[in-house]
Amino acid sequence: MTGSKKSNYRQINDEYEKKSDGKRKREKELFLKLIIALSIFLVFAILMVPIATKKEKEKPRKQVTLSEITIDDGEGDPSINGSREDGLSDDGLRDEDTIYSFLQGPKSWKKRKDWSGKWGNMTMETGNRFGAFGCGLCCIANVYDTLSPYEASPVDVYYYAKENTSYYPTGEIGAIGWGDMLSTLKLLGMDAEIANKPAEFKDFQKEMENSETAIILIICHDPEEYWGQTPGHYVSIWRYDPNDKTVFVANPGENSKNRKTIKLKNCYDHLKEYSKYQIIYIRSYDESKDEWKRSENIKEKWIRPEYCKYKF
Repeated sequence: MTGSKKSNYRQINDEYEKKSDGKRKREKELFLKLIIALSIFLVFAILMVPIATKKEKEKPRKQVTLSEITIDDGEGDPSINGSREDGLSDDGLRDEDTIYSFLQGPKSWKKRKDWSGKWGNMTMETGNRFGAFGCGLCCIANVYDTLSPYEASPVDVYYYAKENTSYYPTGEIGAIGWGDMLSTLKLLGMDAEIANKPAEFKDFQKEMENSETAIILIICHDPEEYWGQTPGHYVSIWRYDPNDKTVFVANPGENSKNRKTIKLKNCYDHLKEYSKYQIIYIRSYDESKDEWKRSENIKEKWIRPEYCKYKF
């Protein structure tokens, strides 16, 4: 091979090597870019898992409307709520999951808390907002819905009491009084008795032992106490346990204080003594004396807890 030919061959070979090197370099760069992209994707996917899980946990509870009701909820099967057919738990006290505890105000409804309803934002025909005066009506609804096979919202009770008793709310006063509350409960089939604060705590204990529940009027001036600062507020108390002297409170005023177990003595000490009455004891319910028998589910939008079964 002549020198000229050798030189041409080396030149061609060098050019080929340069092209091969450039191709290998581009392939290497492409491979590195692919590895980096996959790594970024994997890191992003790993970071997104807890975020997606958190969003799923924070998914708001669906609002209940009558048209959305599906009556496939294990009706007649007491194991659904972990309670017996008589509504009692194994300790002989009423099962907490069978106790209604409506909330009255707009703050709970805005946050769509369990037991809150559209009534919290309702302005009634008198010009008063239901959330400002509805604690007594919530208590009546809680008693009726818990003890009877029927269901009514606090606003249903408002209109029923207005039509069937002397309850006459105005723009100045919307709260239901003791006499109309007692009359309403009796019309709904309740064996109810109005009373003053017993002179001694042991007498209050005895009355609670003989009652399904009681509606009481509370007063408290200390914002640091369980009741907060209130000039007067109706709550219903359930599940009196004579062993540890506690009750389960259905408190319509505030979600954070609703459905709590507290000492009965705490209730006794804060009864509003300068009111005409302080207590209505509800001994039992008799369906044959129920003049309402409201046999339909609640129509207003509200947040029904998962453990609260539909009745119709």
